[in-house]
Amino acid sequence: MRIRKCICACNLIGNAILLTACSTDTAPATPDAVVSRRGFVWSSKMGLEVIPVPNGAMSMNVTAMNNDGQVAGYVTLGGDHAFIWSPSGGYTAIGSLVGPDGISWALSITDAGDVTGLSEGPHTDLYGGPRCCELNDAFTWNAQSGIKPIPMVTRSPEFRPIDAGGKLRLPAGSNCVDLIVGTNARGQAIGYAGTTDSNGCRGTNALLWEADGQFVVIGQSETRTTFHTSLGALNNRGEVVGSSDGVGFKWTATGGMVRIPMANTSVNVINDNGDAAGAVGTGEHLTPLVWLASGEIKILQMPPGARYSFPVAINNNGVVAGSFE
Repeated sequence: MRIRKCICACNLIGNAILLTACSTDTAPATPDAVVSRRGFVWSSKMGLEVIPVPNGAMSMNVTAMNNDGQVAGYVTLGGDHAFIWSPSGGYTAIGSLVGPDGISWALSITDAGDVTGLSEGPHTDLYGGPRCCELNDAFTWNAQSGIKPIPMVTRSPEFRPIDAGGKLRLPAGSNCVDLIVGTNARGQAIGYAGTTDSNGCRGTNALLWEADGQFVVIGQSETRTTFHTSLGALNNRGEVVGSSDGVGFKWTATGGMVRIPMANTSVNVINDNGDAAGAVGTGEHLTPLVWLASGEIKILQMPPGARYSFPVAINNNGVVAGSFE
């Protein structure tokens, strides 16, 4: 069987999609019992549920979840294939723009059940050798209309510095935006600003930008090599989560940065109630945690043998979704 193993290095910025690449090789079919990565959902009411994988799947990557508990992601089954799953509706394969066997990744899902992601399609470049393709085609999918192509959207001009025709103001000494990590319904954005050198933009300031382009500093350092503030996510109340010097934090405009009272932690997702999720551990040994707005911390008990577990979403009902190995 010819297996195209895709290594995802993509990032969604609002509607912007940064592209990735994949490799092609030939490998024997993997036994059904050998699944390297699985998906899960957790809630305080229902506990942990492991998402079933299709027969023959080698792995499952969960990438997003909506407030109805629908989960999106992709499974590796003779290539990577986008899917949607829910406790009530079960597993649904999304397919691709070139048919059911094409490569596709589901990367986001709305509360209406609309999925967006990347797929093989008319603009996908396929090459031989170890790096073969770029998924240049974006798609949208829902249960009523199926999968459809959508135009590729680059970063909105408003998320550029003022001197580059955008609206973002930068700290003194900065001349570039390294990465916009996330945006919210209020028009706020989080990301990094810094200075350019031969390697591109070196972010030395972690910032929240207001809708008018003014910024608030969340963390900063003099050089990129000593910059230890990593931004995770932004909710619709303007609350930010991330990690700083190996400790997860939540930042608000009124309270500033508040660190979780646990070492070796990261916090990477937050819902609109202020409940956040992340992980505790080092290296290849991570365990998911939930940091409630009340301050309570819950360590999620994963299946026996799980050593690397991480959340990718927490919805407004407190349901957490992620993957584990």
